Amino acid sequence: MSDAPFVVQCPYRGLNVFEEEHSRFFFGRDATIQHLIEWLRPTRFLAVLGPSGNGKSSVVRAGLLPRLRSGALPLSNQWRYRVFKPGSCPIEELALSLAVQTDTTDRTEYALRLGRNLKTDERALHIEIRLQLSNQPPDVRCCFVVDQFEEVFTLCQERAERERFVDLLRYAVTVTGGQTVVVLAMRTDFLSRAAEYSPLAELLSSHQFLVSSMDAEALRQAIEEPARLVGLGWDEGLVDMILNDIGNEPGMLPLLEDTMSQLWEKRSDKNVMTISAYRASGGVRGALAQRADILFMSLTTVQQQIARRILLRLAQPGEGTADTRRRASLQELETRAEDSEAVKTVIQILTDARLLVTEEQQVDIAHEALIRGWPRLRQWIDDDRSGLRIHRRITESAEEWRRLNRDASLLLRGALLAHVQEWCVHHERDLNALEGEFVDTSVKLKIREQEAEKLNQLRAELGMWVEWTILTIVGMTVGVSVNMVVANSVKRAVSNAWAEAVLVLVMSGAVLGTVFGFAQWFVLRKQFKHAAVWVLSTAVAVSVGMTLVPIVILGLAYASNINVVGIDYVVSGAILGVVFGLPQWWFVLRKQFKRAAVWLLATAVAVSAGMMVAPGVIRALRLFAEPGIVSGAGIAAVFGTILGIITGLPLIWLLRHPKSETWKGSRTDFQSRSVR
Repeated sequence: MSDAPFVVQCPYRGLNVFEEEHSRFFFGRDATIQHLIEWLRPTRFLAVLGPSGNGKSSVVRAGLLPRLRSGALPLSNQWRYRVFKPGSCPIEELALSLAVQTDTTDRTEYALRLGRNLKTDERALHIEIRLQLSNQPPDVRCCFVVDQFEEVFTLCQERAERERFVDLLRYAVTVTGGQTVVVLAMRTDFLSRAAEYSPLAELLSSHQFLVSSMDAEALRQAIEEPARLVGLGWDEGLVDMILNDIGNEPGMLPLLEDTMSQLWEKRSDKNVMTISAYRASGGVRGALAQRADILFMSLTTVQQQIARRILLRLAQPGEGTADTRRRASLQELETRAEDSEAVKTVIQILTDARLLVTEEQQVDIAHEALIRGWPRLRQWIDDDRSGLRIHRRITESAEEWRRLNRDASLLLRGALLAHVQEWCVHHERDLNALEGEFVDTSVKLKIREQEAEKLNQLRAELGMWVEWTILTIVGMTVGVSVNMVVANSVKRAVSNAWAEAVLVLVMSGAVLGTVFGFAQWFVLRKQFKHAAVWVLSTAVAVSVGMTLVPIVILGLAYASNINVVGIDYVVSGAILGVVFGLPQWWFVLRKQFKRAAVWLLATAVAVSAGMMVAPGVIRALRLFAEPGIVSGAGIAAVFGTILGIITGLPLIWLLRHPKSETWKGSRTDFQSRSVR
């Protein structure tokens, strides 16, 4: 035990980083600090690397910075120092770090102006530093300490901003005559992410220092020397017991500091840290988890639910890397307005217990060791990793949406929105006001777009139906007119009545099949591009059908001894419908609609219905129209209108139920044509 006077101050930092003001309690890293100084002597950039929990941030903040301020390098006691973390908007944080200590009266305007310049010109940081140091000797520098540099990859989602931030630092530290020094601290497991951007990889490859784990002697200094400074003693054998429990396992420093903080709190009346208190706390490996569990179980049920939501919001599930922490604003953590006071109370409880740290309305987990060392929190994360990633995506997207004045192009769409809606079924309570508004607005936009899609589809279907009908009217009119000419020509050329009848039917079928086939092909040309094959096959099919119609009708009359008047239209329509639908199905619809019999039955019924309805319409028209108008081509036009409308129904069904990409493309094509 030291002879130093008793001071009521904890010399250990728990899960918190050692800052400059704690440098007098920072021991065990003298050699590392000297190495860093020597590395910085010939250069203006240094990356301090190490695994999580090995103390690299403390080495830089409480070790390197105080030595530089004391003049370890030429004129470094006159340098200006800026310490910040990149966060989700690293360029904004860089601008704020400069604005906080500027002499200007309007720091907000200065930060906004500087932020705009930094985003547009990679020279902006270098020029700004030269201006600020214009009245200083050339060897005076502005030193930026960028702690937790991995946040550039974990929190910053904009690749362009990430690369611009790196470009600003790279240019400022490499340009000739520059006065900018950059020291960054980063976890080694993010080196692969850093290697994705070659300018950063080049800097890191030649300007990095790997902070090693502390050996037993250094750890002993970190335990004993701070205690001596405040007159704190320890039981004989306690330090050796702690060192034995730590062993050679990396990443134990935060757990060690947390354990020492608990031993200080539980020191005896004689200001001595005891072995009994160490064992009761769970030792180095169990003290943090035990303390966190005891605190959590002391909360009410509502407070436990709030604490769980807060801690999960402050955790960033790793993707190929270990889980990390993330900072969040107090406003983000308040999921409901009515919970505001309860959230603040829980944050204060967790902060008083040194599990969280707060700074300028920002809340953060004190150290990633809490994520690794508290099984309860680790289990919460493992239970819903995919859900947490979705929630992080919602949070980041909602913040970007708010920042850009609620731009509709930033709303959730497609598969991502579907995943978010599914997640919200069980996690709606986890959304804060901004996130809830963002998701609700995205869903409303989806509904509006679906309604617009349905309207466009209806327009497309009606457009196709009208196109089909018009072409059928034209085809019927042209076909009947041509048939009249053909029939008259045949009568003059053929003397045999049977031959004349057969030839008229065949040639009429060929003419009608040709015009019908062309009408079909024109509408369905995206699905079958060979017009000649389509038209020829339809002409042959309808010719056969026209020839079969009288044979079937006469056969029915002879076999059944019935009057076929009235059913002749049905029979004719059925036969023509089958031959009419056969080319459609064979050339186009086999992949889309495999049941040929159903399709041919549908077209047969459609044409039969048309054949039955058309005579009645013609008779009705004759009652009201002038004599001679409803005849010849006029009758053909009526037949064409009715058949076009009815035979278009199967096509509309196909458009409404597309099973292949070809037909989906066809519907899209008709929709775009209807919009135009």
